[in-house]
Amino acid sequence: ADGSLRWQVELPNASDEMVLVDDLLYVLSLNEILLISPESGQVMHTIDTQTSTPIDRDFGMTLYVDESYIYYSHYDDALILIYDINSYELVKRIELPEGYHANRHNFHDKETGKQYFSLYNRTQYVAQAPILEIDPTDLDSPIEFEQEPDMNVELTASKENPQEQEL
Repeated sequence: ADGSLRWQVELPNASDEMVLVDDLLYVLSLNEILLISPESGQVMHTIDTQTSTPIDRDFGMTLYVDESYIYYSHYDDALILIYDINSYELVKRIELPEGYHANRHNFHDKETGKQYFSLYNRTQYVAQAPILEIDPTDLDSPIEFEQEPDMNVELTASKENPQEQEL
């Protein structure tokens, strides 16, 4: 109420992201997720993700928390880790296919309960930003790619001028 300092926590590796959910502050610091009491500043639990130190912290790791899970994505390691929000146990490790990297949580569809993550695709020039759909009720389903439409691009003689070609 008066703006005075209530508590402080020193983070030796700095903070990459913070999320307050149900009276618990989730702080992402390199490859650790710290669960901190917002009332006292006490670190209640630490989750060691055992991931590598990112090359670029600007988009190296991200954190998203819903009512059931803690989602941690790591760009360099090309994976998404899903932890149970109550036991903090690793429930699912999603290793992305070769050339794909996890960017961040995109949105939560409240009607279906599905979570959507933006990815980077470094395997081709087009379609570089696919979306990964995760169904929390079916975490064991494999990663599947939607069938792309058949496209045929070719040059044909122009109707107006047969000396020219058009797509």
